[in-house]
Amino acid sequence: MVDTNILNTLGAGSGLDTIAMVDAIVAAEKAPKEALLNSKIELSEAKISGLGALKSSLGTLQSSFDTLADPEFFKANISVDANTYAFTTSPSEGAEPGVYSVTVQQLAAPQREVSEGFGAVDVDLNSGSPLMVNIQVGDDPEFGVYASPPTPEGIAEAIANAGSGLSARVVDTGDGDTPFIILITGQEGSDNAFEVSVNGMNWSTVNEALDSKLTVDGVQLTRQSNQISDAINGVDLDLLMTQAMPVSVVVERDMQPIEDAIVELVDLYNSFLEVTTILGDKSLFDADGSGSLAADSTLRFVKQAIRRSMTDLVGSGVISNISDLGLSANLDGTVDVDRERLTAVLQSSEADVAAFFSGLGENTDNVDGFAGAVSSRIGQIIEDGGIIDGKIDTAENSVDRFQEQLEKLEMRMEAVRARYMMQFTAMEQAVDQFNSLKDSLKTQFENMPFTNKN
Repeated sequence: MVDTNILNTLGAGSGLDTIAMVDAIVAAEKAPKEALLNSKIELSEAKISGLGALKSSLGTLQSSFDTLADPEFFKANISVDANTYAFTTSPSEGAEPGVYSVTVQQLAAPQREVSEGFGAVDVDLNSGSPLMVNIQVGDDPEFGVYASPPTPEGIAEAIANAGSGLSARVVDTGDGDTPFIILITGQEGSDNAFEVSVNGMNWSTVNEALDSKLTVDGVQLTRQSNQISDAINGVDLDLLMTQAMPVSVVVERDMQPIEDAIVELVDLYNSFLEVTTILGDKSLFDADGSGSLAADSTLRFVKQAIRRSMTDLVGSGVISNISDLGLSANLDGTVDVDRERLTAVLQSSEADVAAFFSGLGENTDNVDGFAGAVSSRIGQIIEDGGIIDGKIDTAENSVDRFQEQLEKLEMRMEAVRARYMMQFTAMEQAVDQFNSLKDSLKTQFENMPFTNKN
């Protein structure tokens, strides 16, 4: 069958642009169906984005609840202040508020021994044969290591690698013809005193091994190190110098991190509500997910569940709900914070606040605490395979299904176009045949003998 474009090129047929006509007819038939499918894909993809934003907001909110659900968070917020250069302080687990008196009488020190001098670091001390070095540290048994090569440098290396806790190196004193000495350093504390002997080599003591000595609240303490963790419960001391006058170490709860965490929790909760409002407002519809959950029951369920958890969950202790902390719920579900009241509650009832949020302490029978309970509810919603993931999977399947329908539509439209092309081609051929017949008849009439050519 001759295609219509060939007929038109040859000047045959109707002379109409039938290909353009077919394309226009097919496009008119295809456009509404294609637009409908693309609209459904856009809606589903926006819904996926919206559900992802909802899950992300819940995850951020859960992290904030988890912070306040951890009993260690309340235990860790301790500040330690000591106005002195004699030692530094840092809080650790188990610190108890109070004021402690500390005096440092003596610093722990390591023993240091130096050898006689040598003319070079590589002078041979045993005719090339390995040299025995005997070492004893504290009450441990004496043992020997070989120095090979038998030089000052070899001896220092053998001692340093003996695993006894001693360090050793060759030092150039710059003094006379024998400036090189071996310096051995032990560890702090009298229990780490040591002896080293090398085939009659002469050694002299630079420093003796000493314990640290300090007085805490009138009690004399002796320790093997200047890093002391058991003089004051929950406070690590690092002794730097002696000081004859007592120094006050003030240990107190630092309420600011706790207050900041509560305020941040409220801010994130209010942000979560704002996210749900944006996702549920159809007038804000956008590909980023805004307005995409306007008719979705999941959004309403999640929003109501978290709102109820925030305002309805109560404890059984001195502080039983968020209002006792200076937090108040508005009609739209958002929460306001009275910072002055919150600060006052933390200062006067820190243990009760900890019990309310984390279940820590004896003033509550709520094992998980308020924060743990809400975090658990959020976890059930955003867990892998949970309600939100199920909705996302459904939307993704819808996108795949609509994409397949688009592909099938394209195939059907190609078949429709081919059918129209066959029909228009047949029409053009028929027109061409009629034109040929017309021309033939005209010629015959013109050639008849009785035709009046004048």
